[in-house]
Amino acid sequence: MPVFHPIPHVPSGYGLIGGTGAAKTSQLVHRLAETIERFVVESPDPEKAVFPFYPFARWISWPEEVEKLKRMSATDGHRELDSLITLWKEARQLYLDDIGQERFGSEKDYAQGVFAEVLDYRYRNQLPIFWTSNLDESQLTTRYGARLMSRLLTVSPVNKVRSQDLRLVGLKARMKTT
Repeated sequence: MPVFHPIPHVPSGYGLIGGTGAAKTSQLVHRLAETIERFVVESPDPEKAVFPFYPFARWISWPEEVEKLKRMSATDGHRELDSLITLWKEARQLYLDDIGQERFGSEKDYAQGVFAEVLDYRYRNQLPIFWTSNLDESQLTTRYGARLMSRLLTVSPVNKVRSQDLRLVGLKARMKTT
């Protein structure tokens, strides 16, 4: 008989800011994997284990999703767009990777509007957001405005990751051995 584990209420998420290659995304992926492992439904037969986490946790690569939003808003995809935004707003845990890295064109106001809508909903309902950015708090405030950043930092305090670019360190090490 499957054992159901309750999904915990997490009062706040957190943000990770730091330079390129500092393993911010890896840390977030690790946190999501640990959460999934803790709350997957156990079964004596591993092939019959149930994964009740969807849509409790949503992973979003923010730059990619902004591009998707642009395409959907330019076509007749408004129903799918509304459904997607609702999933982001209502997920018990939302993981946003690389905020501030999206490219804005004429859709800047629209993309920021979606970010504001999701963030405002999650702020009012005290739902956590776990996020990463290569930008610091000042740069994020310039990009999104003081109001949005105040709300984001209320539900997701920031942690600074100080590290050299670990991808380049690994590349240099591999180059030395060849």
